[in-house]
Amino acid sequence: MTTYSKSLVLYHQRTSLAAEAYRALRTNLLFYRLINNKHPQAIVVTSTVAQEGKSTTAANTAFALAQSNHKTLLIDADMRNPKMHEFFGLKCLPGLSSILD
Repeated sequence: MTTYSKSLVLYHQRTSLAAEAYRALRTNLLFYRLINNKHPQAIVVTSTVAQEGKSTTAANTAFALAQSNHKTLLIDADMRNPKMHEFFGLKCLPGLSSILD
């Protein structure tokens, strides 16, 4: 188990405060859909500085949405330092750049 996979709190620490925060974020995203009568087409997680938790936030948010039976596609677009494969215990190939090529 990698350090990143341990950060998937909705799987490893289901009753933690962090897991509950991601479930609350999921609820807010779904509530947005009800208020605006449309599905968000994309949710982008980004920041200007490294090590702020973008990958952790994206992985846990996608996991929360998938847990509630919503179609979810998580794309790791970090070309220099991809990490999503480590969260879910997958191989890194093929990468996004291979598919876009």
